[in-house]
Amino acid sequence: TASAGGKSTTTDLNGVFKLSNVTLNKKHAFVKINKSGYFDGSRTFIATSGKTNQVEIQLFSKSLKGSFDASTGATINVTANASVEFPANAIKKADGTIYTGTVKVFAAYLNPTDEKLYLKMPGDLIGTRTDNSESLLRSFGMMNVELEDASGNKLNIADGKEATLSMSVPATLLNAATATIPLWYFDTNTGLWKEEGVAT
Repeated sequence: TASAGGKSTTTDLNGVFKLSNVTLNKKHAFVKINKSGYFDGSRTFIATSGKTNQVEIQLFSKSLKGSFDASTGATINVTANASVEFPANAIKKADGTIYTGTVKVFAAYLNPTDEKLYLKMPGDLIGTRTDNSESLLRSFGMMNVELEDASGNKLNIADGKEATLSMSVPATLLNAATATIPLWYFDTNTGLWKEEGVAT
């Protein structure tokens, strides 16, 4: 399913879709793609009124990387060089209450040296700083992590708790990596990256 500007459609057998007469933010037009068994995909782009705007998005499988008991927490390895550490009693249900039980962790690491990163990553490399100014971004690594209970209900990090994401910076990017860099998360409502905290 492809969605943008309040409209949606289904792709054909080749993955091609078309949405017509859609009202979009000209500077930050946003298209979402979702398919069962895959992480949601998206693209943010500058829209041209009255013309066909082409976007290409590559979905990747929603892979179960592990599970843990919410009461004890755990470290889940996403790849050999990327992991997520969850503290004890740090998971909440959609209604905000603390969750107890098994947490399923679906995750993927996006390598910043991948030549096709722009097809796989959400949005584009434009972010909003804490002062609301816009900034072009350079990635040293991205991770997509989704949490579910045994029945497939969405879970999240509890208020006041933090998960720790760890990723190795690829050797070819080490010279450009400073000791600390801004940390960003992707806002699935606006299609923009937002600055939140610092990565060491």
